[in-house]
This record gives sequence, structure tokens and C-alpha cells, in this order.
Amino acid sequence: MSLYSYQILQLVVQQKSFSKAAELLHLSPSAISHAIGKLEEEFGFPLLIRSKKTVVLSEYGLQVYRYIQDILHSSEMLEKRVAQINGASIGIVKFGVIDSIAVNWLPNILKRFQETFPSIEIQIQENGYKKLIDDVISHALDIAIVSHSSIQHAKTPLQFIPLYEDRLVCLSPKEFVPENKTFLSADELNKLPLILPQDGNEADIKSYFQEQNLQPQACCTVISNTSLAAMVRCGFGHAISPDLTLRGIGSLEDLRIDPIVPFGFRTLGAITQNPKFLTPAVRHMLSCITHYVDTLHESS
Repeated sequence: MSLYSYQILQLVVQQKSFSKAAELLHLSPSAISHAIGKLEEEFGFPLLIRSKKTVVLSEYGLQVYRYIQDILHSSEMLEKRVAQINGASIGIVKFGVIDSIAVNWLPNILKRFQETFPSIEIQIQENGYKKLIDDVISHALDIAIVSHSSIQHAKTPLQFIPLYEDRLVCLSPKEFVPENKTFLSADELNKLPLILPQDGNEADIKSYFQEQNLQPQACCTVISNTSLAAMVRCGFGHAISPDLTLRGIGSLEDLRIDPIVPFGFRTLGAITQNPKFLTPAVRHMLSCITHYVDTLHESS
């Protein structure tokens, strides 16, 4: 059994395809198949279930795969620790963000980081709260920016570094006028048909509802923020959204945006596994993120 065989298996599982894994590794599909077959022979049971359209882990494969991921992660940690001892600022940072951070913060964070640490490779994943949290737990990501509400029910304890209080506002059709003219009260909010996001991104809104003891009715759920704005635009309902999310949607001149009272916020922060085992590269990225957010507070 070799680390390279484990890496091949991991890539096949991630890509759900022998041919895609072969392309990424610059190998032939038969070489990939041979490596997996040899690994299965050594283990004594099939690791993968193959079909014409996809490849998935077998029942036994699922039982051993997380241990293989841990071995690969430990190997990467060893390599980075050796590099640190030798005084080199190198390594890889696997960084996950939600879409509003990707639009509003990420370009400046990456620019500053690469100017300071040009030898550190950055791999970016944009996704919803649930997938980002799961990937940090499984070591597929080193760090992710999510909200505090979204990790409340995480199966594995995570380090959460608070970064930013992002105000919640209400998005409504242009012709809508709140009872209080300039803001929406919690009582009025409780009566409105609401459009909610999916993929765990509704955690912040549900947290606000619980804090205010509200039980509003969701008229539908959507995946993307642009879909959410489009549904509001056609008059289907209203939407509660963080301010940063709205900044990334584009022009909203044909919609109405009102504060909600009592005020609501989502607390954005960086999550990682045990801080004792963070690589130097990840520590550098955390420092760069917190410094960037500090400049936002100073300019506001």
C-alpha cells in the first residue's frame, strides 16, 4: 500500500470517474484502474462500485475511506512541518467561501496574500454553509468563512474566529410600503410570505426567527441569490438577506431594501479544525483574513 495509491483513490472518489482522475494525473485510465485494482487486492475487498455513468465507494470502501483521508492529511502535515523547520514559506491552503465573501472580500484577500507569500498555493472552493463545514471537518478544506449560526449543529467541534457582523435586511417588491414606512417590524415580518435560501444558508435567518420568537411562512426556497432576487422582483414574496449578499447580486434599483427591527445580524467567521495542528500556510492565511477585515472596520 502506498500514499500514491491512496491519492489516486481519493481523486477517483472526488471526480466520480476513472477517466477524469486519469486526465488530472496525466495517466491512462487503465493505469488508474490497475492502481485501484491492486489496492483492492491488497485490502481483500472491493473499494468502488463502477457503473457506466459514475464511480462510488462500496460499503466496505466507505468504512476505510475516512482513514485513508486521515493518512493523506497527516502526510501533508508532515511535509509542511518539515518545510517550516527548513524555514520555507511554502505549502497549500485549501480555502472555502460562501458566494457573498467570494464577491466582496476574496479578490482583495488573495491579492494581499499572494503579494506576501508568492510560494504558497491557494485552492479556492465556493459553496454553501453545509458543504463548506463538512469539508473542513473531513480535511478537504483547511479553512472556510461561514456564519456562527451555521456551525451550531456541526458533528465535530470547530474553531470559530469571529470576523464581521453582517446586518440582515428585508428585500421587497418596489411598490411595497412597510407599515412603519422606513423599516419592517418583527410583527409585520411574521405576516409576510418569505423566500428562503437552501443548502444550510437559511441558518442565519432561522436563528433570527428563533431569537424573536417568530413563525413566518416560507412560500418557497431557492438555491442562488440571483434566483432569490428574481422571485422577489416578480412579487412572489419577500426575502431576509445579509447586506453583503445583496452587494454581490448586482443592480437592485427595481427592488426595495428595508432594515428590520429589532436589528438582526449574522456573525461571519473563519472555521478550522484544531488550531494546534494548523500548518504555517494556513496560519498566514488566517492572519491575512483578519487583517483585511480589520481594515474594513477602520474604514467604516
